[in-house]
Amino acid sequence: MELSDGESGLLDVKPVLVFGVFKKLRDPSEFGKVRVSLDMVAWDHGPLS
Repeated sequence: MELSDGESGLLDVKPVLVFGVFKKLRDPSEFGKVRVSLDMVAWDHGPLS
């Protein structure tokens, strides 16, 4: 990720991909939908199941 001040780095999100709606992000096509919205991580996750 790169911040607005130019600082950049890596963020390992694997530990949270086992909880709730985050499980869907283990699928690379779903992870590709992730974006920053209103200073938060967001994605169109569809129906919760």
